[in-house]
Amino acid sequence: MHLTRTLTGVAGLIIANIATAPAMAQPSVSSRYDFITLDYPGSLDYPGSNFPLGINNKREVVGFFTDNMGVAHGYLWKKGKFTTIDHPGAPLVAFGGTFAGGINDRGDIAGLYIDRSGYEHGYLRAMPAWCGNDAGDEEGDDDHKNCKPVFTSIDVPGAAQTLNIVFELGTGLGTAVTGINNSDVTTGLYATPSLYSNGFS
Repeated sequence: MHLTRTLTGVAGLIIANIATAPAMAQPSVSSRYDFITLDYPGSLDYPGSNFPLGINNKREVVGFFTDNMGVAHGYLWKKGKFTTIDHPGAPLVAFGGTFAGGINDRGDIAGLYIDRSGYEHGYLRAMPAWCGNDAGDEEGDDDHKNCKPVFTSIDVPGAAQTLNIVFELGTGLGTAVTGINNSDVTTGLYATPSLYSNGFS
């Protein structure tokens, strides 16, 4: 009997809170943020063909877009300008390409690419240490303009590589890197030999 009364009292309290909730002032999310639409110029005008995936504390954004040939390209949006990111090991073929998943405050970018066999691999894209933080900026000095990013592949040992199975963003198994922090620690997932997805860091 006591238990029944307690539950009734709790239910009455919940109902009362729900009934009075609309009368309370709710903060507007839109008033606290500036919204920006990011559409890579020339990207395929189709749902799911243009995605921002990561952002750092400098408001630099990375993601991917699909072109009219069905090829995926990673991108960096920085200071209002887009830069295309294509891993040198990713052929520019339909259902293949490069995806940028995360960026840290130093500008190091992590993501995945699909190789000529259709398998996925993670990667880290970083500027050489001597280039400095403004490497690659058009307004940088001549030395910085000559800096070229270095790609390092990331493959979890033992990750399964099998075709015709959709995994993360491609149709072949492997390793997919989705994020990176300011200590250059990457996170992501990989396919096990038993065809399960495991996370890694």
